Amino acid sequence: MALTKWAFVAGMFIACAPSRAAEVPSSSFDDTAGARRALIDPAARFTVIEFFSAHCPCQAVHDARLAALAKKYRASSVSFVAVDSEAGVNLVTDRAEALRRGYEYPILLDPHARAARALHADYATYTVVVDA
Repeated sequence: MALTKWAFVAGMFIACAPSRAAEVPSSSFDDTAGARRALIDPAARFTVIEFFSAHCPCQAVHDARLAALAKKYRASSVSFVAVDSEAGVNLVTDRAEALRRGYEYPILLDPHARAARALHADYATYTVVVDA
């Protein structure tokens, strides 16, 4: 039953996004936990990649829902990451934002917008679901 609900949620994300082929970057990124990590979690069945903006009002509206989804589907091997691809991205600001917003998943720093360009992310809260 839980997987059925996840499929419904994933379908909602997919229905809202344009259908474009994309190649997920294989490079690693600095994250707000102070580590380097790949965009895709190799141990996860699904990775949800959400493009983040600290000053976007839409981001603030979606924060609670994204945090709840991440918490709910963690046990189903679904990994969430936020990606900050904005100009001027920095670890100190993103770390403070992750704490303030209560994110239980990292924000990855993408200062050269490699992930954003590869996944065709043109705005904050653009979300991509990638399977294993």
